Amino acid sequence: MEYYAENEKTTYYDATNEILGCEHYQRSCKLLCPECVNFYTCHHCHDEKIHDHSLSLLKNNSSTKILCMNCNLIQSPSNSCFNCDNVFANYFCSVCNLYDDDINRNIYHCKDCGICRLGYGLGIDYYHCKGCNACISIDLKDNHKCILDTVRSDCPICGEYLFNSIKTVFFMKCGHSIHKKCFNKYVENFYKCPLCLKSIIDMENQFRILDHEISHQILPHPYSDWKCIVFCNDCTLKSSCKFHIIGLKCSNCGSYNT
Repeated sequence: MEYYAENEKTTYYDATNEILGCEHYQRSCKLLCPECVNFYTCHHCHDEKIHDHSLSLLKNNSSTKILCMNCNLIQSPSNSCFNCDNVFANYFCSVCNLYDDDINRNIYHCKDCGICRLGYGLGIDYYHCKGCNACISIDLKDNHKCILDTVRSDCPICGEYLFNSIKTVFFMKCGHSIHKKCFNKYVENFYKCPLCLKSIIDMENQFRILDHEISHQILPHPYSDWKCIVFCNDCTLKSSCKFHIIGLKCSNCGSYNT
């Protein structure tokens, strides 16, 4: 195997406190990429540096060798070093070759997804939805819209691939998925899904305010007689409504998301 001295370079999750790993994971080993035959601390580190192939898409059982960052021994994947007995991580998945030593990060393996997920586990805080082909919060088990492979796409805000992201994924009311942090920031200024334009937060109070403002602001002639044909992004139906500069209300569902 062609070998590079760069492979033995120790990397840190927290250099100040000498916690080994990378910005993505706490761990004391590196993974071998079978394509470029180099060791990287994790598949995210590899994909951020190498662009002609992806370790993320090949990572299940693809890293046939790992490198101990304590003694630099190259060995088969396991949770502890064959040479120095160094324990690589608190969490180890032999299916995904995933290592994580962050005791505050809960991880479980989903057989149907084929990868490890953030959470306490299936039946505890998540369940695998066959319709979405993804793990969904158990709170949404009977209260979400299924979109097949919704997480096998990029976050509509930051563009990161959602399926194997280490960030929490959130399912919007419309069924599309997004990073939870991206969602929280996005809804500070917008209420429509960036993909399908449906309302993704409760707009009942805001629409009621629009009703009040329109009723107290009568337009002069001829605008007061104008009619509009609008398409509603929420109910996906067309309807006729009175024109007003403040907003155009769907006659079917009462939404102003037109």
